[in-house]
Amino acid sequence: MSNNELSSEYAMKTSKKQQEAPPTPELPDFTGEFRSVHCFCHCDSLVLAATDTKVYLFNPTIKDVVTLPDSSRNKVPGYTERPIGFGRDPRTGMYKVVRSLFGSTDCKTGIVSMGMEVCTVGSPAPPQWREIAGDQPYAPVSSVPAQSVKGCVYWIVDDTNFEPRSRGLLRFDLVDEAFNFISLPSDLSDLGDDDNDNEHFNLSVLHGELSLTGYRVNEPNDVHRLVVVWALMEDGASSVWEPRHTLYVMEPCHPIAFLPGTLMLRFNRKLCLYDLQSRELANACELIKMRYRRHGSAELEPAWKHVYFCNVIPYMESLVPVGAHMA
Repeated sequence: MSNNELSSEYAMKTSKKQQEAPPTPELPDFTGEFRSVHCFCHCDSLVLAATDTKVYLFNPTIKDVVTLPDSSRNKVPGYTERPIGFGRDPRTGMYKVVRSLFGSTDCKTGIVSMGMEVCTVGSPAPPQWREIAGDQPYAPVSSVPAQSVKGCVYWIVDDTNFEPRSRGLLRFDLVDEAFNFISLPSDLSDLGDDDNDNEHFNLSVLHGELSLTGYRVNEPNDVHRLVVVWALMEDGASSVWEPRHTLYVMEPCHPIAFLPGTLMLRFNRKLCLYDLQSRELANACELIKMRYRRHGSAELEPAWKHVYFCNVIPYMESLVPVGAHMA
């Protein structure tokens, strides 16, 4: 057989395989199901999207999605942006979605009771919400996504209604379903109440460790911000923050990934690479120039005309369906 004949036969077999290949799966069409997404959380290969109507857990790689059931335990009407998070229970290997509950209001004090409900995904039974025993000691900040690492979920505490102010993190253990309070690094926790405009902190998971990024303006006229990245080291009942990196940037930023000698930082509308040795900052991606594929369309389209904020989360691909994530 000549080379031309071999090439023709190979091309025919390749074309036949391509025709027989299954179509690329697509996520369901969510048109009309919700108006806004107020939170994205991630753990391993799964992403959680909390909207103003439903909570979805999906695997973007295989376009698999599970819609969590509704819950009627929340007693504050119209409040859809409740703090939420999820992570893997290391004892069972299953994933738990945890969400704050707001109960009745004390007529004398005006204090609203708080609790937590849990929905387990991956068990033989259909997912259902259940309320845990014990009250939630602090209200998390709903605008900052929770982070999950080593079998615990962490939120930043909303201390605006507490006297004295309680700056720190709320930790929820997915195994024993108990709460703990973790103080901030001393460089942040000792700031007064009037310093809110000049300091900020955020959470991320870098190299399998819970990391806290805090920044402040050094001087009133200084355009640069001093950014410090701490890692939380926990040993039983004790928690210690260890400083890992110090950065100098001109805008608030959020580290999302650690690369050899480099930190990937998310700014408002762009991703940048920060060289830890030279302290040079290089643009990696202009988020407002991204293109996307609308559901049911094969064409890439420009992003929305007005993009005010972009959220970026790290993600690890997996071919395992959402409901099959078990040990």
